[in-house]
Amino acid sequence: ETEADLGPAMEVARREAAAAFGNDEVYLEKLVRRARHVEVQVLGDTHGNLVHAFERDCSVQRRNQKVVERAPAPYLADTRRAELCDAALKLARAAKYTHAGTVEFLMDADTDAFYFIEVNPRIQVEHTVTEQVTGIDIVKAQIRISEGRRIGDEDSYVPRQEDIRLNGHAVQCRVTTEDPENGFTPDYGRIAVYRSAAGFGIRLDGGTAYAGAVITPYYDSLLVKVTPIVAIYPLLAIWFGFGIGPKVAIAALITFFPMLVNAVVGLRSIDPQAHDFMRVLHASRWQVFWRLRLPSSLPYVFAALRISVPLSLVGAVVAEFLSGSSGMGQLILIANGDFDTAGLFGAALILAAMGVSLTAAVSYVEGRVLTWHDSSGG
Repeated sequence: ETEADLGPAMEVARREAAAAFGNDEVYLEKLVRRARHVEVQVLGDTHGNLVHAFERDCSVQRRNQKVVERAPAPYLADTRRAELCDAALKLARAAKYTHAGTVEFLMDADTDAFYFIEVNPRIQVEHTVTEQVTGIDIVKAQIRISEGRRIGDEDSYVPRQEDIRLNGHAVQCRVTTEDPENGFTPDYGRIAVYRSAAGFGIRLDGGTAYAGAVITPYYDSLLVKVTPIVAIYPLLAIWFGFGIGPKVAIAALITFFPMLVNAVVGLRSIDPQAHDFMRVLHASRWQVFWRLRLPSSLPYVFAALRISVPLSLVGAVVAEFLSGSSGMGQLILIANGDFDTAGLFGAALILAAMGVSLTAAVSYVEGRVLTWHDSSGG
């Protein structure tokens, strides 16, 4: 914190360096009090082509080890993102870098200034978030580049820079065997029961975690990497994150909105008072809707709502009971074979309940409107 502290701190650092590496040389770095750890994924081929796949934020750490990674960094403006990625490419070009690598920076949270840390010349644990938001298979690209493929060619699995785009957001969390009551030290033993995370938009990278697996103390404690993404289907991803209460509310809303439109629009052309109201009072269409048409529609809308809510409630509750938190998601996952029978049945049930409630409600509203229309002499 002060100049007087610097000398003793350097001596301690030199002793640690000598003991660990056999070399006591040290260098000084700028102090960044509120720092973010941000890194840029780069890829280079053997023909001199280099591209970046944007950045990852790795600021959530424990004991200087990354715990949660996300892409892209949500705090970066487009101009700052471009500057950061350009700096990484400039460094990679100067080093004539090839294959996959990560250029890491510290970013000052107060000034947005960034400072170079190091280059990791390999595929990192957190590469999954970059793959999810760019669509680039970095492992396949690494192999293709080693075979001499050129970036930009279809068989290289790496597009040209102008074709690499961000699509959504991804977060990676690590499932590890650690003992929280013993300072989170790596734990070992036999896994008695294990059920992995699953659902639409959830990517799992693992293979050593299953019921009956024996975890030894001789390897890293990492078992599975869980990488959820919110991208092409954000509304569906939000749905999967809701509990049973919000799902029922959304299901009811899905059936209620078409009924409202049906009732209001259906009364538009059969209300004989509307034309007289407009002609005498010189009212606008909005005034006709607000003062006459909407009040006339509400009784029929509320009557139809009595049908939609119970059916939506039954469908959502049964689907949730049968398939846990993945109700509708199971139906989508059938394409990948990642579903179970109960989950598939639950998904089909909730969709069927919504369809039945919508059909019944609209039919009910149409019947009431036609009855009203006949009694009005229209």
